[in-house]
Amino acid sequence: MAVQSHKLSPNHRVDKNLEDYDDNIESNSGYIKFIENNINKLISLGEGSIFLFGPEVKIILDEARGNIFTKLESVKILNSLREKKGPSNNFIGEITEKDPLETVQEKAIIECNKFLKDFYERKLSEKMEPYLRMTPYLSKY
Repeated sequence: MAVQSHKLSPNHRVDKNLEDYDDNIESNSGYIKFIENNINKLISLGEGSIFLFGPEVKIILDEARGNIFTKLESVKILNSLREKKGPSNNFIGEITEKDPLETVQEKAIIECNKFLKDFYERKLSEKMEPYLRMTPYLSKY
């Protein structure tokens, strides 16, 4: 879920190439659907983790879940704002016509991206390492 959420990005208003634009919107909507279809599973598995792992694992999973949900909502809000404005012909138009709420959502997405990348590249494996170690006599078989 963290990787799928990290790949999710808001739609842009600049229409450089219509095919690329449609492909980008389609892939973003695919990521949104994937995350929305698996929200209950994410919550359930995260809550159930306390029975297999210590509280430190559940804490980091809760933090990741919060970032995933925050990013999802920020992307949906940003896409809605940009959809209302319609496409822009150039990059300058996209920047100059920016709603202050867009900036807030963009900053939230950037922060979530930083956390999620660090989560799946480093934090999760560090927290899980003690649980994944095998005793020496078992690892020989």
